[in-house]
Amino acid sequence: MLRHMLVLTAFTLGGLQGFAHAASFPGGSEGGAPLNLEQGHPGQEPGASADIGNTSIQALTAGSGGVIYAGSFGMGIFRSADRGGSWTSANQGLTDPFVLCLTTGKDGAIYAGTFRGGVFRSRDGGKIWQPVNKGLKRLEIKALMMDAKGLYAGTGDGVYLLNAAQDQWKVVSTGLDEILVHALARTDDGTLYAGTSGKGVHSYKERSTGWTRLRQGLRDHEGLVENFIRVLAVDKE
Repeated sequence: MLRHMLVLTAFTLGGLQGFAHAASFPGGSEGGAPLNLEQGHPGQEPGASADIGNTSIQALTAGSGGVIYAGSFGMGIFRSADRGGSWTSANQGLTDPFVLCLTTGKDGAIYAGTFRGGVFRSRDGGKIWQPVNKGLKRLEIKALMMDAKGLYAGTGDGVYLLNAAQDQWKVVSTGLDEILVHALARTDDGTLYAGTSGKGVHSYKERSTGWTRLRQGLRDHEGLVENFIRVLAVDKE
């Protein structure tokens, strides 16, 4: 029997405020027919208009020209060139249909983080996706964040930063080994924050010795430390 767990927490952490939750999902398609990722739905022609009204959308990002990309849990990626009026599947090269996060690079490339296939990148508006996984220890990608330093990934083995010149990932720092990171945020002073599954919120500053767990004020209605963090947001005020 499938069981679903949801932990919901509102929190304030100094200048860092947000809303967090952790959820478990049934994964995979065991016992079913293989999914043709070139189809948005069974029987759909590749590139044909797709009805995503009943699709579980996990992430959105906007690309160049106002194109919107939607990542789904089980049906891959869809794109819309008319502000969501119509959608087409965009899955060539994408080997994992369970898309958990999306972001747009500074050069306009689109990045997709998946449940079991790592990170994929498209440089041609979603026509073709290629894996970008060199250096990653775990291929479950829960969060992608682009900032001035580059592309960060929250993975099942902590936080990684993509070396653009080498197209290779490198772990940011020690302290989150084998820990699933659900969310990432960065404040103006350069502090990086990671929301984790089971280990609460951590912060990291360059030239520091590693990640530091932040516990003060992060408690649930029973006074227990909240350990499962799904979303982080920065208050600019």
